[in-house]
Amino acid sequence: MLLKFIFLLGVFIPLSAGSLLPISVNPNRQKLVDSLGREVYFHGTNIVVKQFPWHPDTEGFSDGTFSEQDMRLLKSLGLNVVRLGFMWPGLEPTRGIYNETYMEVMQKIVALSEQYGIYILLDMHQDAYSRVLCVEGLPTWAVNTGTAKGFPEPLHKPFVPDPKTGIPTGEDCAKFPWSSYYLTEATSAAFQNLYNNTDGLLDSWTAFWAKTASGFKDFHNVIGYELINEPWAGDIYSDPLLLVPGVADKKNLGPVYDVLSKAIREHDQQHCIFFEGVTWDDFGVGFRNVPELYRNRSVLSYHYYSPPSLGLVANFEARKRDMKRLQCGGMLTEFYTSAGKIEDMFQTMTVADKYQQSWIGWDYKGYHPPHPSMKNDRSCALWNGTGLNQIYVQNTTRTYPKAVPGNTIKFYFDSSTKEFSLVYEISPTCNSTESIVYLNEKMHYPSGYRVTVTPSTVTWSSPEDNELVFNHPPSTKPGTRVMIVVSKR
Repeated sequence: MLLKFIFLLGVFIPLSAGSLLPISVNPNRQKLVDSLGREVYFHGTNIVVKQFPWHPDTEGFSDGTFSEQDMRLLKSLGLNVVRLGFMWPGLEPTRGIYNETYMEVMQKIVALSEQYGIYILLDMHQDAYSRVLCVEGLPTWAVNTGTAKGFPEPLHKPFVPDPKTGIPTGEDCAKFPWSSYYLTEATSAAFQNLYNNTDGLLDSWTAFWAKTASGFKDFHNVIGYELINEPWAGDIYSDPLLLVPGVADKKNLGPVYDVLSKAIREHDQQHCIFFEGVTWDDFGVGFRNVPELYRNRSVLSYHYYSPPSLGLVANFEARKRDMKRLQCGGMLTEFYTSAGKIEDMFQTMTVADKYQQSWIGWDYKGYHPPHPSMKNDRSCALWNGTGLNQIYVQNTTRTYPKAVPGNTIKFYFDSSTKEFSLVYEISPTCNSTESIVYLNEKMHYPSGYRVTVTPSTVTWSSPEDNELVFNHPPSTKPGTRVMIVVSKR
């Protein structure tokens, strides 16, 4: 079955030579750029393992792998970035003692990904703080017994922990949807303890990121470090105003992000730092500044799920305003369709193109989620356990520009007609004449494709399957507008 999918999608693609170029931000245009000054765009998927050993298997092909076979498959689909869960319990299962084996496994995954043209966003993932509080994220030692006492009030009377593990049983945790546990007093208090450095927890979190940055500073294909996934506001029972959009960003997250970023910059001055507000910042984040004022290496990470997020276009407009005010980059690092509404996912990608935003979908595979209410949930996975979700593949493999040697005016892919158009202006500050466009030939252009380029001085070639490369003469005047159209024969 797998070989059939590989053949149909044209997976056996020769690898591009050389290392991937480092990525930073043009704060004036709020765009991600490579070291040649080209504006770059990313389409990708999430790979997050939420239980021991906290990393995917690296051999073979199964529900739990991220191996060379997986990397070939992602490359064929045009996915050039992976948001890889770099889990705190994996790196520091015992407080103060780092698991060097975990670090080595993750470094090998990142290094191998580069050979397939895949960038990596290292994501310190969490969902409702910790397994001690029924879900996952931080090590069990990051929740003291006093904080956990009474959990999960006010949702339910206190659970009785398993005497062997000291954590709630799976049967108890399955009584509520996992996201409900954010609303417990214990989870709110645990987050506030983290932000306030109670019991030295912020110090430990800072050390986690210092260790991570030290371990990955020399990897060109690390696009950045995501400080925390979907952070909770803090102790909303002691301070209900934290629920007001923007307040927790200012009061809790912004100051903490400065601390974490400073620790990262002591080891790594190059890679971007991805920072995220609370998930209900639909009308704009509350941050006054980017972390440590590194605008050319700061990226606002944001998610879109419908529901609970409000209007799609309104969300992208809010993120556009956020990035312009903060003078930073941005990326949609999680989204998927609601059950039975596949059109929502298509529309999200189309609107992301309109706003020239890179995206990372949730998710590639199920990866054995530990929370009982998530068991065997592959409703949003690209690989559903037996094969690729072909409806998802049809849109995930959309034609798009991977690198643009100038200022992008617009690009658009019509999923019905398969026509793609790109318009950009030559920039005098870009040190490259080359633009790169991904297209899936077997999926969208089985009878071939036509390429139209203006001005006619721009040449093009297809050096490998699923890739078009365009070059304008070095003498082309800055400001010259280039238009590329790809269509079916």
